[in-house]
Amino acid sequence: MPVAHPAIYWSTIEYNSWKFHIARTEKGLCYVGSPGESLEKFTAYFNKRFPAAALVKNDGMLSDYSQELTAYLKGSHLVFSLPTDVQGTPFQQQTWQALKNTVWADLFLF
Repeated sequence: MPVAHPAIYWSTIEYNSWKFHIARTEKGLCYVGSPGESLEKFTAYFNKRFPAAALVKNDGMLSDYSQELTAYLKGSHLVFSLPTDVQGTPFQQQTWQALKNTVWADLFLF
């Protein structure tokens, strides 16, 4: 029987002149790309970090994340409420948690 590989679902967000990729696992959001990042760079990232995972474009599975991130960028949604699936060092995980809990206006005070 073939072994099922985990899927990583992805979509794109367009906000003003920005266009960027987002991705999620079954557990939650795992990637938010930089504006203007190419599909090739996005794909190379996942092929290197998660070679057994299948990248599947699925706008529907990312629609809640797209809406929440877009609202956040507009300043109308101040905190993230959807689950994340952050993998990395303990420091990287702490950084993601701190960013997740940062109020929108605070990001512009640095």
